[in-house]
Amino acid sequence: MANFFGKYTGLLDDKGRLVLPSKFREEETAFVIEKGLEEPFLEMYTKKEWEQHAEEKKKEFDFYEADDRKLWRSYMNNCIDVVPDEKTGRIVIPLHLLNKIGVKKEVVFAGQYRNIEIWAKEVWENMGMLNDKDYDVAMKKKLGRKKNNTSLNT
Repeated sequence: MANFFGKYTGLLDDKGRLVLPSKFREEETAFVIEKGLEEPFLEMYTKKEWEQHAEEKKKEFDFYEADDRKLWRSYMNNCIDVVPDEKTGRIVIPLHLLNKIGVKKEVVFAGQYRNIEIWAKEVWENMGMLNDKDYDVAMKKKLGRKKNNTSLNT
């Protein structure tokens, strides 16, 4: 399984293409992109990871129920396959998905371990990240670590 780390910016070209950062192209060639929940971003998974992810979701649906079928169709309508160009790493994301997240020209690709989030750069910069002090406090609280224990491996 691929692991994705780091944050990279990219520019949408005149033909609606983005160059996937080379660090995210090293292990896989096929990806699936889906609309994120609640916040305006897209989630990008390797094809294999997405298939497992989608199978887990699908188990929660009762396809004898009209509302479940409608929701599943909506989910699938917001998913696309992408294969980066072998030489340039370019991908094409349909305009309807880019519009949902507010992309004008620049995007941020943010590695989230098992997937990559794709954000409009303006949204990413204004969403509010934790400063270093608040991050340290929140991580210690979340992970139950003591002040002097800085290793996450112990």
